[in-house]
Amino acid sequence: MNALRKLVGALIRTSVLALGSMTGTQAIAFPSPHIAGDAALTTDQQISYRVSADGKSVDVLGQSATAGDGRLSTCLLSAAPSRARLSFDGLSLLVTSRGFVSVRALRSCGKKPLPVRTIAESAGMLEDVSLSHGLYIGLLPVSTQPLAYLAVVGTLGSARNRVSLPGAYVDGRSDEERQQQAFSYADETGPYAKISRDGVYVSSSGEVDCSRDAYPGIWNLATHQKVVLQGTNEAVQMSCAALFDNAIRRR
Repeated sequence: MNALRKLVGALIRTSVLALGSMTGTQAIAFPSPHIAGDAALTTDQQISYRVSADGKSVDVLGQSATAGDGRLSTCLLSAAPSRARLSFDGLSLLVTSRGFVSVRALRSCGKKPLPVRTIAESAGMLEDVSLSHGLYIGLLPVSTQPLAYLAVVGTLGSARNRVSLPGAYVDGRSDEERQQQAFSYADETGPYAKISRDGVYVSSSGEVDCSRDAYPGIWNLATHQKVVLQGTNEAVQMSCAALFDNAIRRR
């Protein structure tokens, strides 16, 4: 088990280094959606984020900013950011392989470094977080040829997996079982893993697909079952999208 954990850690670090080598210090901005009920995000500006050129901060950008480069502010973080990607609910910014900061904190940062909250290393690469429901999705690489993952859906502050369905990382299973149940995931391009706005549904692969053949499909955290909807393809797609607040987005 310790050997497997070390392998997972090495693969995660390799993935992050590879991503960093592709992005460098170039601006990578992601649009911030309007989130109902959060006054800090109800603004007439299109806000976006990028890793700063110094590699230690995050630039907060806005179309209506007076600065020539569109910067509203630059926020120093307690850990060097390697990415700047919004969570599905738009309330957090994923900034390291295991860490995130709240968008609210970024909108009002001062001179002190903002603390980067992290999930446990054993939970893998952080792919989504829901601050409203205290949940996160982590992905653990279990195969390299081809690269494939298993998911951890946990409560913030805990490494325990709340899911044991096929596609989830479960302690005690053999390496062969894990590799058989692993799924592919495009971390560089998306679609990205997501937690529904009500905190009930999870797509660990990022695909919003409730058909019977979907794998790993959509998980219901309340019933601990895979969601399978029946009907025409169009009806299933619309109903499945509604579970995520009718928002199929390539975050």
